[in-house]
Parts: sequence; structure tokens; C-alpha cells
Amino acid sequence: MCLSFAGGQFLQWVAVFYAIGHALTPLTVGMEVFEFAPDNSQWNSQAKLTGTIEEATSQLTLCYRVKIYRYLPSQYYVNLMEYTIPEALACCEIRSLWTGSGPLMVLKNQFIGQSDIQVKLMRWYHHCFTFDYTDMSFEMILDGATIDQGHFNLSESTLQTQGVLMVGSAVSMDCNKPGQGSCRGLFSGQIADFNLWSRKLSQAEIQAFTNCQSEGFGDLVNWNTAQWINNNVNRFPLNLKEQLCKEKEDSFMVFPELREFIASFRFCRSLGAKMAAPFNIDQHKDMINSTRRFFADKTCDRISLGWTDEYSEGTFININDYLLEQKTTPLPKEMKEVWKFGEPNGGRLESCAELTDHDEWNDMPCSGDSKSCTSCYFKKRPLLKLRGLCRDTNFDQQYIITTNYINGKPVIKGYFRTVISWSRGIDGTHQEGRWELTSLINNASKAVLQSKSNTMYPIGRQVWTIENDVCSAGETVDKNLTLTVCEEGSYTCDSGECIDLTLRCENNQNCEDGSDEIQCTILELPDGYRTSSPPPPAILSEPVKIDLNIDIISFSEIDVNKMKISIDFYLSMTWFDPRLTFHNLREGFALNPLSLEEMKSLWFPELSFVNTAGNEISLIDDSTETYVFRNGSNYFNSLAENHETKKFYGRENPLFAYRKYTINFSCNFELQDYPFDVQNCSMDFQLRVATRQRAILMLDQVEYLGEANLLEYKVQETTVERDHPCGRQNLSSCNKIWITLKRRVGNQLLNTYLPTGSLLMTIYLSHYFKIDHYDTRIMVGLTGMLVIASLFVSTSASLPRTSYFKMIDIWMIFCFLLPFFEVILHTIVEYWTDDECYQNKRQLTDFKRKDFTFDGKVAVGASRRYRSCWQKMKNLGPQWCIDVFARVFVPLVILVFNIFYWGAALKHGGIEV
Repeated sequence: MCLSFAGGQFLQWVAVFYAIGHALTPLTVGMEVFEFAPDNSQWNSQAKLTGTIEEATSQLTLCYRVKIYRYLPSQYYVNLMEYTIPEALACCEIRSLWTGSGPLMVLKNQFIGQSDIQVKLMRWYHHCFTFDYTDMSFEMILDGATIDQGHFNLSESTLQTQGVLMVGSAVSMDCNKPGQGSCRGLFSGQIADFNLWSRKLSQAEIQAFTNCQSEGFGDLVNWNTAQWINNNVNRFPLNLKEQLCKEKEDSFMVFPELREFIASFRFCRSLGAKMAAPFNIDQHKDMINSTRRFFADKTCDRISLGWTDEYSEGTFININDYLLEQKTTPLPKEMKEVWKFGEPNGGRLESCAELTDHDEWNDMPCSGDSKSCTSCYFKKRPLLKLRGLCRDTNFDQQYIITTNYINGKPVIKGYFRTVISWSRGIDGTHQEGRWELTSLINNASKAVLQSKSNTMYPIGRQVWTIENDVCSAGETVDKNLTLTVCEEGSYTCDSGECIDLTLRCENNQNCEDGSDEIQCTILELPDGYRTSSPPPPAILSEPVKIDLNIDIISFSEIDVNKMKISIDFYLSMTWFDPRLTFHNLREGFALNPLSLEEMKSLWFPELSFVNTAGNEISLIDDSTETYVFRNGSNYFNSLAENHETKKFYGRENPLFAYRKYTINFSCNFELQDYPFDVQNCSMDFQLRVATRQRAILMLDQVEYLGEANLLEYKVQETTVERDHPCGRQNLSSCNKIWITLKRRVGNQLLNTYLPTGSLLMTIYLSHYFKIDHYDTRIMVGLTGMLVIASLFVSTSASLPRTSYFKMIDIWMIFCFLLPFFEVILHTIVEYWTDDECYQNKRQLTDFKRKDFTFDGKVAVGASRRYRSCWQKMKNLGPQWCIDVFARVFVPLVILVFNIFYWGAALKHGGIEV
């Protein structure tokens, strides 16, 4: 079985190679190439097959090789071939089109097959397309890969015969009869190896053709034997193996102007290339091949190379890697054989390499008078874009650099209809020359760039003089245009250098000429923008929302007498304006500031601080900071704009305005519970510039950032009242912030309650003085009343005058009345005291004061009478009862009063020390 299986596979492979051998043959050295309209001047550039297709077929394979120079001016496609039945009303039986996204086939005006690749100009492509009318299937292969396959729907089951096959004829999409009048179009490019088979080639055969392993010999159309009637077609041979099928993406290109070493490096970089620095023998040979014509006609006698030992004597390194990637790449040892005998020998005076007209390397000075021609190494041929012209311009906006030279400089060819070429000066030299941008369709439209030096190229941002272009309404104008190789996501410096677009306008010079820090506005206003009109809402039935955030920093002053509270706070507003467009926004809103001039050009939410003395409003001044918060998707601007820009929609990226204020807000202090009061003060905000139907304030968050404990108050809480009614007609949107302040009583405890309490206790203790010490008792009471009255007056003076009693008033009145009551009690006690007792007491006192011997009998008698008198009054007198009553009743009154007083204080908000 193993032998049987192996034998079966062997026979299958034999059959495949047999089929390939009959359909395809190995590549030959030379193959004829047809070139159509190389300069767009021959509008009837086409080749018509002599004879016709005689045999109907149900299967078909079309293969060819094509290089496209440019596309049609009006449509982004070119028509490579068409097969038409003369009597048919439809335009074409078969058409082969190419767009910027790849090949496309048309069967009887039915589009078949599609691709999504980026087709490059001036590059060979190898394409096959198969049809099978039996199952209505197709397959499209490009460069060896299947790019589309599927089915189509036609009523015919075979390809119709007796048709006309034309190659290179471009027909417009709305054409009814090919080959007549306005139907005639233009294909500019080369076609080779065009073959047509009456069968469906196998996968192996197609792969062999599209991978350039074999060339084809179709049975319906054979490129090697077919006869063509040519109309304005150039025919020449090319090496199929080396020139068509091994076309290299990378290449060396010479620019025959004399430059210093570092200038050559910068020039190549502006073209999206690197300074030529061959690193092996094969690359050395490729570079020599690219320079022969310039050495032969003596245009150049030496060319700069990207190798230098300026940074490390004796070790040549690649200047491209060193300056662009900070990488040290030494010259390979195998490259020693390319040096001229005895070179390098210049020491530190000659630190840069050059290629001489003897195909040898030499060392030379890197600067000064030593200049050489420039050679740039392209890893792939770059696509240049012309920025600054409107969409309908007469000039192309995409270009490639060709190896065709006019007046000693390469031609830059547009994708459709434009050429940029060098024109010598009046004296025929390069001095005073200029670059000319000309249209191959409209000779009157052109643009001129005057040369400032022989080494100047139209790369980068330059001032062109434009004549007869749609963008300038046919007038002659000077306009900044940018010709750049920079890809999407990069920014073009004025010099043509490319930097990452994120490095644009970051307050750091990244372009060597500093052009990335010029014109750094991030705001784009549409035509007709009005600062007096609020932005349109995202939803038509809803007003625009202005998000308001308040961060309270501190309470710089709380003035009870003036009924005001001074608040330091940050006010921030966030809103969307769909009318705006923003440029090059960065991550993090602080990196996207708006200038004061830009802020004043916007519609800005203007707020009124309602409960202020002067009806103060929000401001736009030097203290106002406005940023754009990057929050949405972005897109790159069109080629009509001179500077590359990443744009952001205003409907997705909000504006954020921020400013610090110190505002005196009115506050109606309620002092009934003073000093145990809790105050509720407000900050009222009103939107001034729009009615609530157009815009509303949405106070999202209030945050107090300071210490909770102030000198006299404690900040308890802040609350928000959204969409608060304000104004007589309530037309505008208002928000209110309530701030709850609890008074701290520590100061009053120390300066009022403690002193007055101590005085009450002192006055009460006077009841324990001897009854006959009335003078002392009454002096204590009166002094206490005087002190309390002084405290009462000073406390009242520090508070606003009110028509109601405050808690502190009640305390002070009690503290004043109690000593007054005790003075009355002392007076009553004094009134009921017997005069005889006082007389005996005075007599006894006088005896004690005399400084001489007195009659002892008299003194003893007075003392006995005094004690007897007071004993009698103590046991029987009302004055003693009154004094005892005061000792019990007064503390009881004080106790009851304090229970009710401090209970009320706790009930009305507590005691905050």
C-alpha cells in the first residue's frame, strides 16, 4: 500500500509539471514591454490585437505584468484592457481596471473582485484573474497571493467571440461606446507578458506566473507571438528576470549637488531616506551602478558616504545609526577592500568617507570647503504629499521621486497630471534657477518656487507663486505649500524633516529649525462662530449642560456685624461646544491650555454671584485658566491644510475653565442661640448668558479643602441645591451651595461663662461672711454686679443689635440679677440687725484699738453684752433666718437655671469647643 500511495502522488506531481510545462516556460532573458503615454501627452496611446477570438470558451484566465505611472485625473482608476463585442450595446465584455486599492475586473458592466492593498506607482505587479462560467466563480491573484475570490451572476455560459481586444485604452465609467469622443481616456505605464488562456489555470501554474518563476504562453493571446496595431506606444525589451521580477524595493539615488557631509545627511533625511552607507560588497556594487552616469558625464567626481570616524578616530561608524538611533554600527571588515590603496590616511583632518569616480573609497574632511555629491539610500520609494492646496486644485497632491533627470535634477512625478521639475536660470546654469510645478492637462496652471541656492529642493514648507489654479480663483498668489514624505502621525518641519506629531508644540524645539513651536494654536473656530450664542445641545430637546465644580479653600473672614462671609474658592466649569475643532490634543488636560486671546474668542459661561453686595460676576482674565480635556476620537486633517494636524471634535472633548476667586457673600446670621448657634450661609450662582431653555448649570461637586475647625466656627457640611429658582421671572439657571457653620464656644466659655460663673460663686460665698460684716458683704455684691455689667456691655458690643434676646443675653441678665438679689438680701439682714449689738461691738473695737491700759471691768462688760446680743439675734432674729435661706436658695436657683440653660444649648446644636 505504501508503494501504491507513493506512486499515486508521484503521478499527480508529474501531471502538474506536465501542465505547467505546456502552459508556462522558464523565464527568458529579454521580454518586450509596451509603454503607454509616459508623459501624458499621447491621449490615444493603445495597442489593438490583430485578429479576434474565434473559439467560445466557458473558462478563462488572464495574466499580465504591469507598472503604473499615474492614475486618471478625474477617477482614481486606470483601464488596462478591454474586450468588446462591436454589435453589443454594453460597453465591454471584459475590462481590467486598477484602482489605488488594487485590480478590479468588469464583466458586462458587473464589477467582480475587490482588494484592499495600497498600490504603489512605478513598481511592477504580477496579476492573474480566472473566470469559470460553468459555476460562475472567479479568483484574483496578485504577486502570488489570492486577494479575492467568489461568484458572479451572468446569463451567458461562455465568452462571446469575434470581439476586439485593446490594451492600454482607458475608458470612462459612464461610456456607452468605447473608443469614441469623451470615452477615450488615458493609461500611463508599462505592460508586459499579457496572456489569455481558454481554460482555468491551476494554482501551481498561477503561482509560477505571479511569483515570476515562469512566463506564460496563452492559447487565446500569446504575448510572444501576438500581433498588435500600436498607436503611440513605445516598445522596448527588458530583462524579465532581473528588471521585472527582481525589482528591488531598496535603491540608491544620486543628487548631483555639492554639499558638506552633515548637509547630505540632513537632505537624505528630509526625503525619508538615509545617507548612502553600503555595508557589504553587493550594496557597494549597487551604489556604483547608480552613480555611473554621473561619473561618466563628469556631473560628479566624488559622492559622500555615510561612514565617519569623527566620533572615534580610526573606527568608522554609520552616521545614520549614530544620529537617528544613538547606535554605534562599525564598518564591516569585508569593506576594507573597497578603500583606495593607503586610505584612510587623513587622521583627524579627514574623518568622512567618499566614493570616487574610480569606484574606490577615500577619506575627506567632513566640513569646510570639502563638498561632494549626495547619494541617498531608499529602503522603499517614498510617497510625497503636497499640502496646502484645496481639494479641487489643478495640481496633484501625491508624488513620487523618479530616476528621470531634467536639467541635472530628478523629476518629481504626480499620481495624476502634474510634474515638478527643475528649470535652469537665464544663463543656463543652476544659479537663479527655479522649481516648476506644471499640469500636463492644463498648461496655464503652474506654480513656481524660486531657488535660493543650487542645493535647494522643493521639500519642506516653501512659498510658491501659483498661477491659474482653482484654489486661488485663477489669480496669481504666493502661498505656503508643503511637499513632504512624512507619513500620517508625523509632522513636517519647514526643512522637510519629519518628527512625531506628538512632539509638536510641547514647548521644546524638536525641529532643528524650530518650526514645530510656531503657530501652536489648538483651537479652530468655524466660519460664523458667535461668542454670544451658546453651543447647540447634543440632544436637540435638551439644553446644554454646564458642569460646575466648587473647591472651597478657606473662609478668610466671617463678619457677623456686617452679615457677610468672605470665601476663597476655585470655580471650575466644564462644557462641550460641538462647533469647535481642536488640534493636537495631548493626554492630560493641563497639557492643552488656551491663551487669553483664544478664551475671549469663545462662548464662555458667564456666572453671576447673586448674593454679593456688588452682584459680582465670573471673569476671563490672566488669572483664568482654560484647558481642553482630551476625551474623544481623532482624525488627521486633509492635504488642503499646510501643517499636519491631528484633529478632535468639540462634541467629544470638553472645555475646562478654572479660576480662583475671593468673594464676599451676604449671609443672614440667626443669633438667637448665640453662642451655641448654627449658621447656614449660601453661595448663589446664576448663569447670565443664556436662558434655562438653552443652557443649565449642573453643580456636580462641592469640596471644602481647608481645616474644619476655624477660629470661631467649625465647618460642619456643604450641600448642593441644583436648579434653584432665582430672579423674579426665573428665566436663568441657578445653583446654590449651603454651608453649615457651627460656632465654637471655647472663647465664650473662657471669657464670659467662666468669669461670670466665678463671680456668682464669689458673691454667693459672701453669705458665709459674719452678719455684722455688712460692709464687706455689700462690697462683694456691688463689685460683682459692676464686673458682670461690664462683661455684658462688651459682649453685646461685639454682636449686631437685634430685637430678640440671645442665649448669651439670657445668661448675662441672670448673672446680673442674681447678685442684685443677693445685695437686697444683705440689705434686709442689715436692716433687722439690733443697733445695741453694733454699739457694743464698736465700743469693744475702740477699746482694742487704744494703745493704753483701760479699765478691765468696762471692757469685760462690753464683751459680754456684745456676745449676748448676737446670741439672742442668732437664735431668735429674722435676719439670721434670711441669711440661712439665701445660703440654700441661691445655689438651688443657680442649679435649676443652669440645667435649663445648658439643656437648651445642647438641644439647639450642641456645644462645640
